[in-house]
Amino acid sequence: VTFSTLLVALFVCCGPVSTESEGTYEALDPCPVPRPGVLVGGLIGSGDDALVTPTRVLVLMGGGGEDDLASRRFVESAGGGDIVILRASGSLTSYPSYFTATLAPQPVPETVVTLLTVIPQEGADPAVLCWVNRAEAVWLAGGDQWDYLGLWPPELHTGLSKVSERGGAVGGTSAGAVAL
Repeated sequence: VTFSTLLVALFVCCGPVSTESEGTYEALDPCPVPRPGVLVGGLIGSGDDALVTPTRVLVLMGGGGEDDLASRRFVESAGGGDIVILRASGSLTSYPSYFTATLAPQPVPETVVTLLTVIPQEGADPAVLCWVNRAEAVWLAGGDQWDYLGLWPPELHTGLSKVSERGGAVGGTSAGAVAL
């Protein structure tokens, strides 16, 4: 293992990743429509809330492109549950496609969606908090560290902590990794 490999992907796991999804799915009331300043897009899957048991994992990337092995480990740690990508700039569709079609994880996530906080202070929007609270895994995309650390409100940071506390997967790349 070289130092540059360590810069590409670091993941810390607290148990094996199960490749069998034993969960159920519940059609809850949908998350509310976000206020201006938040975009929801790239939705792949049902949007129903998956009731599965994820595996706690932390994946941090930087210093190059995504590492497919570490990314697949992150996605599979969701246990077939729901994955939310948070970002303050960039594409609504790139990560949902990458996490499902490109990586071909087993089990396949029930839902993958991107939440783009065009106005970072809107991270406390009830729609954002609803999606994060239902997620088995949350990924923070790269971007401007200040958007995540200086402008996202405390409610969103608390929501991210709760994902990990309940055994979910969290990860990020570049600025997203630093924010974790």
